[in-house]
Amino acid sequence: MSLFASPVTLNDGTDDHIFNTRNELTNLKSGQFGRVWIESAAAASVASLITVKHDESSSSLRRRLLQYKYNALIADGVTLKPITTNLSVVGHPEHTDAQIEVALMIIKAALGVAGFAAAFNEGQM
Repeated sequence: MSLFASPVTLNDGTDDHIFNTRNELTNLKSGQFGRVWIESAAAASVASLITVKHDESSSSLRRRLLQYKYNALIADGVTLKPITTNLSVVGHPEHTDAQIEVALMIIKAALGVAGFAAAFNEGQM
């Protein structure tokens, strides 16, 4: 079962971005698995993609990673440099979906605080 449909449409607050499954990750260690979605309509140089990785190699920890990465123009208006955002959840395999959801909802609320992106980017604590 896939985390997202393919295609999946995600909005960045301004525009819709449509991602399609590119491939499953096969070069991972035992107990790890993942998948990549690519934004097909984005320029190849932008390399806009979502990666999901799961690690169930430990009996006492379960790791989940959702990553978005793309190349964005810097101030010179010519050069593309990568931006990577990660959301990871590490918990015990016996934690419930509801318990994980509480943690995710706190992070979602934090991201929605006015000025969060600027303050976070500036290194405020």
